[in-house]
Amino acid sequence: MLWRADALGVTTGHNSRWRAFTGQDLVTASGEGWRSVVHPDDVERVSERWLHSVRSKKPYSIEYRIRRASDGEFRWHLVEAVPQQSSTGETNWFGTCIDIHDRKRAEEHQKFLTDELYHRCKNMLAVVDGVVRLSWREANPETFVETVSARIASLAACHELLYLNKWKNADLSELIRRQLEHFSDAIGSRITLEGPEVRLKSAVAEAIGMAVHELATNAVKYGALSNELGRIDITWNIVAPEDVLSVQWAETNGPEYIPATRSGFGQAVIKRMVEEASSGKVEIGPSNGGMTWRLIASSKTTIDFDQE
Repeated sequence: MLWRADALGVTTGHNSRWRAFTGQDLVTASGEGWRSVVHPDDVERVSERWLHSVRSKKPYSIEYRIRRASDGEFRWHLVEAVPQQSSTGETNWFGTCIDIHDRKRAEEHQKFLTDELYHRCKNMLAVVDGVVRLSWREANPETFVETVSARIASLAACHELLYLNKWKNADLSELIRRQLEHFSDAIGSRITLEGPEVRLKSAVAEAIGMAVHELATNAVKYGALSNELGRIDITWNIVAPEDVLSVQWAETNGPEYIPATRSGFGQAVIKRMVEEASSGKVEIGPSNGGMTWRLIASSKTTIDFDQE
């Protein structure tokens, strides 16, 4: 779009593309009529910059939003103008407006992704720091490296699944299967998974994924997977009319459940971390040969319903 202005900065004309885009005719666009199609949040900034260029007779360059007449959308434009001397010595201005809306949106999206990556890296490093510190307190020095490595691998498995889903959500069934990858031969025989398709929000998926890893580790050491007969039934459902997500880990035919005598990292993960991420309640207790772990939380705080 092209436009002209006189030495005082008063608009004297626009081309047909300006008229087609803004819906302004030669009368309504002249003078300061252009201000009516500029985004209200940009008008003052644009006016100040334009007045400075007119007074200094220096080239004008700025980005601001102009309303499109066809649908009312404000689209970003790069607006530039240069002073030109006429044969009489008078200064006039010749300017252009170039639509950069798509580029601007791409830049904003790129900044969002960069900020999000920074935020996720900080969070991940904080979790890893917690894993190392709490694992050191509760682990035998001889098994420390193995314990920490397994927990970080669990976190990595959660992040890989979230990455594949653009960090938006994760399928609960796939999340559990990835955490039980070392027991894949037992799934369908000693370990059963049953529930509808549920896509968890990213923070909830990360917490539940790490909780499943801790539950599986405990089952191998002390629970249903420490003998030849134990079973684990993992079920989930959306319960009406409360509209809550219920996720349950139930062991049978294993050793008698003995509650933990101290609160280490594993206990923090399976209860506090999951409750904080889901805004729900975790119940832990004995079952018929092992332990039960159950999460009850509102589907609004746990499930991603806004899926593309």
